Order: sequence, then C-alpha cells, then structure tokens
Amino acid sequence: MEIRDAMASSEDAALLDKCERGEGYLLKRFTTVLDEADTRQELVPMLRELMSRVQVSLSTIKQLHATALEGQ
Repeated sequence: MEIRDAMASSEDAALLDKCERGEGYLLKRFTTVLDEADTRQELVPMLRELMSRVQVSLSTIKQLHATALEGQ
C-alpha cells in the first residue's frame, strides 16, 4: 500500500468517526424530544420519520467506517 493510500484511508476513517458521533448525538436528541411530555403530538410522526432516516444513515456510516478501518 502506498503512503498516499494509507493516509487517505486514515482520513476517511477519521471523517466517518466524526459522522458516526454526530448521527449518534442526533439519535439521542430525537429520543429525548420524543420522550418529553410537552412535545407537540402533531410533530411526533415527523420526528419519528426523521429519526428513522438518521438511524439508516448511521447504519450506513458504521458500515463505511468498518470498511475504512479494514483498509488501514
């Protein structure tokens, strides 16, 4: 493996790690908001849909992160 490839792989893994942490944070916030008693009920379906999309995104990011780590 060339140095350039190794550095790119390392940078990809670092970027994906940050993305993974960010999406994890969003999931925690969605959970907190949905658990709060004063959350407006008309917003709950939209919040659940957005949370579902973040979960899918996080799953994809985790797969990409694992692949990037394998390439190091």
